[in-house]
Amino acid sequence: MKAGTMAIVEKRRPLLNPFDRLALISHVFALAVIFFCWRALPSAGFVTFKLGSFVIITPMVARVCRRLRERAENPTDPEGPAPWHAPGWHFFHGFMHVMMVGNVYEALGDCMPHVIVRGYDAELAKIDTWLLGGRSVAQILDAHIYLWLSDFLFLGYCLYFIYPSLLMAMVALRKDMDTRFIVGFTLVLNYYVMFVFYFCTPASGPRMLIADTAISEGVFNLMNRLEKLKFDAFPSGHVCTMVIATYLAFRYYRAYFLPGVIFTAMVIAATIYCRYHYAIDVICGMVMAWVVCAGAPSVMTAIGGRAAGHANPPARKDPA
Repeated sequence: MKAGTMAIVEKRRPLLNPFDRLALISHVFALAVIFFCWRALPSAGFVTFKLGSFVIITPMVARVCRRLRERAENPTDPEGPAPWHAPGWHFFHGFMHVMMVGNVYEALGDCMPHVIVRGYDAELAKIDTWLLGGRSVAQILDAHIYLWLSDFLFLGYCLYFIYPSLLMAMVALRKDMDTRFIVGFTLVLNYYVMFVFYFCTPASGPRMLIADTAISEGVFNLMNRLEKLKFDAFPSGHVCTMVIATYLAFRYYRAYFLPGVIFTAMVIAATIYCRYHYAIDVICGMVMAWVVCAGAPSVMTAIGGRAAGHANPPARKDPA
């Protein structure tokens, strides 16, 4: 180039976006826990294979998706435009993170009975008694057990599995990539933060069937089978996730905000009435929701930048 001219050098987007980095950090942590209790864990080999496979596959899929985006954004790319199956790769890349959250959850469910020294249920129950003026939640609610209300709230408890997933699906249909990225990242970060608390302050919660009806007993038994991790009472991940999802709906998808408020209120009532959580679990779950929402943008920036891997980085000018 002629002297004095400036060459525009475009930086390639990072290979791993914040989702990838957060998931890999969590998987490495889970692998470390498994190695710690290897001899006591019958399924250690299989769990290690599952976690390790995703650690290896994630950079490979990220590389493919990065190249497909470059081809889609550059009409003059030597390899031509992105092929017809490119959206499938991007969908798989995003869905991988749902599976990776489940991987870490199941790994902790296998490992924690072998690594925890003690649970904190007694301390949480004492805090509840102090908060409620010398009476426990069970003592207050035992006089108000109604079969219809038990069935209604046990069903309401299941909204935790529906509402955040529905919100994610609706936001994923939007073309605004930044919105899709921050909503997804905040919800995923929430799960990993909860896992850290479950590991550091394990507690099983009251966990008892309060009404012997087909609906209540059916939901109670189904949750016991689905929720492999039994030391996940503090703080309430159900409440935290629902509050975060409702906040995100208010920010980015207002049509789902009012249903979110109603569903969140039902889940909060169900966690206490159905004896899944102590009152202090619910309070701390709401506090943690605020912390995660406030901190998610900073965490995203720290581990990869805003919408890294999706938005083009700014061009860098180098002297010729």
